[in-house]
Amino acid sequence: MRQALLRLAYLAARAVWFVARPLHTGAVIALWQDGKVLLVHQAYRRSWSFPGGGVKASETPETAALREAREEL
Repeated sequence: MRQALLRLAYLAARAVWFVARPLHTGAVIALWQDGKVLLVHQAYRRSWSFPGGGVKASETPETAALREAREEL
């Protein structure tokens, strides 16, 4: 039930973002070691993806990518 509500909220937010087109900067990081790649799976999305997220006003994309990787790990 919780996962379905998260998915519904995510889809609703995407609809709002599509209409409003807010300015947003994001960062994604790909980490691999010994032929293995780190992927994450959020409850509100159906696919696996690289760690990442939004860039705060006070940080660079590189700093944001490292922060997101730490948060995901």
